[in-house]
Amino acid sequence: MKPVTINFTDMTDTQIRETLQLYRLSLTTEEAHTIQNNILKRPPTIAELVLWSIQGSEHCSYRSSRQFLKQFVVDSHDVILGPGEDAGIVSVAVDNYGKRYGVVMSHESHNHPSQIVPYEGAATGIGGNVRDVSCMGAKVIAVADPLRFGEISRNKTKWIHEGVVSGIAGYGNPIGVPNIAGDVYYDARYNENCLVNVVTLGVVREEDVIHSKAPIDAVGYDLILVGKPTDNSGFGGASMASVSLEKDDTTANKGAVQEPNAFLKRHLLKATYTLFDILKKQNFINRVGFKDLGAGGIACASVEIADAGGYGADIFLDAVPTSVSDLPPQVILCAETQERYLWAVHKDISPLILEHYNKTFNLPSIATGAQATIIGKITDTGLFIVSYNNESYVHARACDVTKGILYDRPYTKPDQTYTEPDISVDDSNLQIILNQPNNNPNLQVISNQPINKYPNIPSIRNSVDLESFVDSHHHFTFQDIFLQLLSHPNIADRSPIFEKYDKQVQGITVIERGDADAGVMQPFVDDTYPEEIRNTGIALSVAQNPRISTIDPYWGGAHAVVSAMRKVVAVGAIPVALTDCLNFGNPEKPEQMWEFVEAVRGVADAQKHLHLKKYPDTPTPIISGNVSFYNESGNHAIAPSPIISCLGQMNDVSKAITMHFKKTNSILLMIAKRTDTCGGSVYYQLFDTYGANVPTQHFEEIQRELFALTDAIQQELILSAHVIAEGGVAIALAQMSFQNEIGCEVNIPCTLREDKKLFGEAGGFVIEVDETNVTKLNKILQNYNIELCSIGKTTDNVKLKIEGCIDVDLMVAKERWMNGLREKL
Repeated sequence: MKPVTINFTDMTDTQIRETLQLYRLSLTTEEAHTIQNNILKRPPTIAELVLWSIQGSEHCSYRSSRQFLKQFVVDSHDVILGPGEDAGIVSVAVDNYGKRYGVVMSHESHNHPSQIVPYEGAATGIGGNVRDVSCMGAKVIAVADPLRFGEISRNKTKWIHEGVVSGIAGYGNPIGVPNIAGDVYYDARYNENCLVNVVTLGVVREEDVIHSKAPIDAVGYDLILVGKPTDNSGFGGASMASVSLEKDDTTANKGAVQEPNAFLKRHLLKATYTLFDILKKQNFINRVGFKDLGAGGIACASVEIADAGGYGADIFLDAVPTSVSDLPPQVILCAETQERYLWAVHKDISPLILEHYNKTFNLPSIATGAQATIIGKITDTGLFIVSYNNESYVHARACDVTKGILYDRPYTKPDQTYTEPDISVDDSNLQIILNQPNNNPNLQVISNQPINKYPNIPSIRNSVDLESFVDSHHHFTFQDIFLQLLSHPNIADRSPIFEKYDKQVQGITVIERGDADAGVMQPFVDDTYPEEIRNTGIALSVAQNPRISTIDPYWGGAHAVVSAMRKVVAVGAIPVALTDCLNFGNPEKPEQMWEFVEAVRGVADAQKHLHLKKYPDTPTPIISGNVSFYNESGNHAIAPSPIISCLGQMNDVSKAITMHFKKTNSILLMIAKRTDTCGGSVYYQLFDTYGANVPTQHFEEIQRELFALTDAIQQELILSAHVIAEGGVAIALAQMSFQNEIGCEVNIPCTLREDKKLFGEAGGFVIEVDETNVTKLNKILQNYNIELCSIGKTTDNVKLKIEGCIDVDLMVAKERWMNGLREKL
């Protein structure tokens, strides 16, 4: 059968659109003309059009975002590999011989698939990200999952939530990778587009890194496909991820979601790790390239591995194992079938690899049709040529394919103004007064009991009294708000999510999710690593507040960076690298493109001004990342969501600390002043408003805080530390109290209004210190010109007493927090 070509020259725009729709091609009429007239200079085949719709999509070529990503600093003295391959690598340990040991980081999204088929979408998101890390020659040691869902009261949200969490657990647990970090937000702006981001970590010695490109002098190298036989699952996944989701297309798009096989993946990982050892022993590491088959399947993996090395490639589709008969060539070429890798290897090494997978690890017996097969060659032509049945289906310059079609999108600031809500405080009665209609039907006065000190404050118990009270007065006690915040889905205990994940498999997790602001691991603990690096610890965090980003995308981007870095510092680690996943709406709409541009500028400014402790003049590098556009359905786009992860390092992991109070009668201190910045807070969300005054970041001061706190923790002067985040100081104190059921008495010396002092999310830290160490701690902070604020102490009275306006039994508060999310799910 001859390849079908399409000549757009004599077609009208309407005819071109109809033709593109007929073949489900995510191309515009202008792009069709560009491919034919400017790139190929001839009518394209269907396979070529499919290839460009995928490889040239936003998901693969970053065609609208590439110019803005150049703002990021991606290098430092310890960066082994920055953006450009499947994952970044940063050195975290050096042995006595000067050999560096790196942590491999990858950060990806799988948003559209998870919205359509939640379990499979989330599971394959984990699978693809794990492959990105493993193909760098690394052992995968951890994952993290930043998640964003719609309103928790909606049945659809609960369905998606259950599928996503189950998919992450159902894939990550069987392959033996612990889940050590993550966060989750619930907001109406994610009702039709959830976000499933994944961060994956691996470890590798620098000299053992395998690159995701053909090596030097690779002409004639074999391209070996390994794993599951190709089927039609996931066909068009990358292009589907580069268009807005429409309800009418949901069923059709299900075919673009890949199908996971965790059991096969576990076996492939074991086989591949063993192969790494063989390649190292035989000094073959520099004679191979290795790449994940993700977006675009064989097409994107092969053209990228060739072009990255400056070569071309010949692909023989007849040699590709398939599990579905009569697959069209373009499907064989571009289907995103899961559990597959691509090797580029010297022909003398090919027999070793084929025998290793097919016989030693017997792939065909693990999954029907699974195998390792030679499907192509690296060439010196610079051309990407794909043949099937002796016919050429793709014939183009490899660099043209990987470059895609770049855009310079217009962007315009939206004509929208955010204002502060009309709220006042009655200090004498300790009441918050809403001087405007309460638009949030979920806000309830839920006082545990009246504060005896103020008997004139009512305790509202039943629904009739509640409705009458709220409708006529709009008054709420601080205690009401405090308890409501504890049970809010954006604050309540996340155990209903992460209790499904394996957090201790591999035996290197030191601090689990839920015990601190970041997960902590000891990656080099076993005796296969040099003794001098075995105590090295790493910390991983993720962060981003979508409501702050909605009000001001610039400060939202900066806030995400600062928050992620604060989280790793709170456990005692020093930030060494960042990754990003930039999730936004439709870049073709100027207002949504503006959100992206501003958020990237905020991320870039923050990372440039927050320097590495080891190299004080060097910005904290962004070593890996991803852009996810078109998170939009109809005219409803997600909140701007620049999600940031931070990797921290510590020389002695035994000094890592959790956020839980350790003892009674210790001193409680606060770092960072309270400011009038409740904009984007959960407190304002209770009143169904955003506010306007978002936290702005004073980077130089924040950097000094980060340096001072890591010094203090490494000198073992701090018992516990917690970042002030959602819910403000009041919630931070409560969360520190719950684990060991230690109460506290706190008064915050600050002239702010009480509600903004307690519930504002300006950032900073609450730290617990033994009284004998306060002087030493003060000296460290003074050396960094940081002001330390004493706010109270821990107590053996199991109550939370804060500012004289919150006096709650600790167990009541803990129950609200522990069951807040569980009951809603």
